[in-house]
Amino acid sequence: MDTLKEKIENYLMEEICESNVCRIVNCSILSNSPKLYQKCGNFLKNALENGTPISDLELIDKDLAVNLLKNVFCYVSKAL
Repeated sequence: MDTLKEKIENYLMEEICESNVCRIVNCSILSNSPKLYQKCGNFLKNALENGTPISDLELIDKDLAVNLLKNVFCYVSKAL
């Protein structure tokens, strides 16, 4: 049987959109919800790759923002 937390996670995963993903990902961090965090991270990564505008991007967790940028852009190795 699903716990209340799991039910809320599942509900929020279905509700993720451009206007609420930043708030939901921050809630996933506060509530220690790795599944919800991953779903939001994937949504944000896809949005960045596709140039989709995201509301409240300034609210996003700073560590997540850095990881997203690292994953979206290719690293170029400096060979000497």
